[in-house]
Amino acid sequence: MQKQSTKTLYDYWNTLRGSRSAPDRRDIDPTRIRGALANTFILELNDNSEFDFRLAGSHICAAYARELKGRSFSRLWHPRDRDAMGTLVRAVTEDHAVALITFTGMTAIHTRLSVETILLPVRHNGSTQT
Repeated sequence: MQKQSTKTLYDYWNTLRGSRSAPDRRDIDPTRIRGALANTFILELNDNSEFDFRLAGSHICAAYARELKGRSFSRLWHPRDRDAMGTLVRAVTEDHAVALITFTGMTAIHTRLSVETILLPVRHNGSTQT
């Protein structure tokens, strides 16, 4: 992990989960991860078995120059990468795995952007589909 916000989020998540495979969403206190909130997002499974943004921090939305709430997570990826990302997100939600992803993104004006993302499962009403 290279980014401090990634380390902060992982350490907090790991402390909350204890011996469980994933913490419960109601256990999360946003004030404890204040420094990482602008770079944090929550995904949820939609009716088409794809993952949409339930919430996206201000830095993430600014990087895409739009609000991401309700938008498809997989559609942000190049078509050749969508299956791999879908498989990865399902491993996080179904197997309670943690995934650390580093990649180079491309903006609409063709500027390259180095990104580090961590995907962490969280339970909501007993399920980790969010």
